[in-house]
Amino acid sequence: MTVVITGGATGIGFETARCLGRDGQTVVLASRKRNRLEDACGRLREEGIDCDFAELDARDADAVDVVAFLLSDAASYITGSILAVDGGRSLGQAMHSVAAEEA
Repeated sequence: MTVVITGGATGIGFETARCLGRDGQTVVLASRKRNRLEDACGRLREEGIDCDFAELDARDADAVDVVAFLLSDAASYITGSILAVDGGRSLGQAMHSVAAEEA
């Protein structure tokens, strides 16, 4: 199984990647800062975890669209995949009051 984790280079996202990786999952870390991604992925690989990374600013709608397209295309040859969202952008209001077009 492949797990893509936004915000995966630090904090809760990183620890989620570590736990899933220790359980045998392949993890792909997505975050804005390449140096943090390289460091985080290196640490996971030292633990024997299959890890890769992708630079992604989850606040950039166009960048998210590109990654979503790539993931949907990859789904045809990746068996079993999960997207864990730990990083993103704030909408500044309660989610139940946000129209889909605003999200």
